[in-house]
Amino acid sequence: MQLINAILDNMQVKDIMKNKILKVSKTDSPNDIIKRMKESEVDCVVITDNDERKNNTEFLIDFIDLINIIHENISLDKFLENNKFTELETIKTDDTVGKVISLFIKGYNKIIPVYDDNNIRGIICPKDMIIFYNNLLNKTQGLFVNILDNIHDAICVVNKDLNVLVWNKSAENLYKIEKENIFNRNIKEIFPSALLPRVLEEGNTYENIFNSPREGCYNIISAKPLLDNDEIIGGVSCDKDISELIRISELLNKTQLNLQVLEDQVSNLNESRFAFSKIIGNDKKFREIIEFSKNISKSTINVLITGESGTGKEVFARAIHMESGRKGYFVPINCSAIPGELMESELFGYKGGAFTGSSREGKAGKFELAHKGTIFLDEIGDMPLNMQPKILRVIEDGIITRIGSENSVKIDVRIIAATNKDLRKLMNEGLFRKDLYYRLNSVIIDLPPLRKRKLDVPLLANEFIKEFCISYGTNIIELPQDTMEILINHEWEGNIRELRNLIERIVILSKHNKFDISYLPNDLTAQNWDILSTLRQNSTGLNDKMNNKEKELILNALNNSNYNKKKAAEFLNIPRSTLYFKMKKHNIEA
Repeated sequence: MQLINAILDNMQVKDIMKNKILKVSKTDSPNDIIKRMKESEVDCVVITDNDERKNNTEFLIDFIDLINIIHENISLDKFLENNKFTELETIKTDDTVGKVISLFIKGYNKIIPVYDDNNIRGIICPKDMIIFYNNLLNKTQGLFVNILDNIHDAICVVNKDLNVLVWNKSAENLYKIEKENIFNRNIKEIFPSALLPRVLEEGNTYENIFNSPREGCYNIISAKPLLDNDEIIGGVSCDKDISELIRISELLNKTQLNLQVLEDQVSNLNESRFAFSKIIGNDKKFREIIEFSKNISKSTINVLITGESGTGKEVFARAIHMESGRKGYFVPINCSAIPGELMESELFGYKGGAFTGSSREGKAGKFELAHKGTIFLDEIGDMPLNMQPKILRVIEDGIITRIGSENSVKIDVRIIAATNKDLRKLMNEGLFRKDLYYRLNSVIIDLPPLRKRKLDVPLLANEFIKEFCISYGTNIIELPQDTMEILINHEWEGNIRELRNLIERIVILSKHNKFDISYLPNDLTAQNWDILSTLRQNSTGLNDKMNNKEKELILNALNNSNYNKKKAAEFLNIPRSTLYFKMKKHNIEA
């Protein structure tokens, strides 16, 4: 509809009006006028008022008006006096066609005169507008099909019954199925494992899902439901063929080419993956930490992130940088990985020839690279004691000096530090300066270990499965409920990093996209043997527990909002259409 409106708003009335008009005088007889209309093959005539006592005025009348004049046996002058024509005086030759269409939509069904300098220059007939609009619809439909066929990605649209409505040329080329052979057929007949049926069933949007529909063919699918007033009426999918990229990747791997440059480019193109929206977790306290972190991101205040190893401290630091909107780089430093004698040159840089082995051109330090951006001092507890007062000076003055240089440089850097150690204990032992600690801890973000976020384990596991299946070029696998129960109950001493490594192992070992319990490490299955035995005896596993918990959360949200579904959906942080779907799924009355 937007395309049609755009076309109508760029066309003027003079482009579609009939220029052939017949002008007559008020003194002519109605019968004579009808005769002349038939001879000239026109639908109406323009009557000119040539009374010198008045301004020259033109009126438009058609066959029906003339028949009424003859039937009522009144003069033409009397008829014009009794009828008002002022409501159409605003239609002019340079008006848009859209204005005329709106006039017909409002119910006007007579011939429209088109004015220019107060004189009628043409007419627009209702029947002609109907023909024009139908032709425009056909042309627009053809244009729409042409646009779809020129899109490189494969586009498929289905209705709520999963019947195919749109199948563009790229889809024909990708799947080797002609449009005529799939149009109006159920998508599941052709593709039993298609993503669109799941989209319509769940009401969820899926982005960048890896798929291999046949040997040697690889693509990335994104799909979403189509809504009309929050009701799902169909779905649309977009398939991007990445077969050539996969083949290039395989070739590069075979020749052992260094992929670091490509990985850096991909990382730069996908910095949005470090945003807060990409941090996964529904645990209430964890969501509060995310919201708190977002709130302080826009400020320049120093941040100290604490938590066990593997809890995602750098992920939060990157997200804070992304949310801050700072134009400079995010520069991470692992203080425990840099030898003490190289720490100062790494952080502050050096002047050319400052020491033996140094570059003649000199080198900028990490703080200079982070100008206008953020520097992340990871494992700050391992910072050498002799370097700590120099870091403190940067925090207080915003000034750095390269080794061997007499010139100081003013920088604008936001500092985020992180540690898995107890800095207060290090202070008591004389290994960490108190003044530095109190300058770094303006805001403390303490990240919880994974064992305190049990319900987030399935979310993280499924996200890692999707990530590694795309990386290794396999279809998405699904973990059984007994395996997921084991993951939920595991202590995860290595936190999220340990879970991520385990999922990568599972994806690598899984063959034919099927999971086997033997893919789990022996120590993990041994520790959870009782859980496995119980689950196999009791069919009520994780899925049932999750469904029961989901139903409970929905009922609580509805009760708290007095069954206001919009407020309940906002409380649950899900689209309203998803809430309707889940209420139906759990037999919750509206």
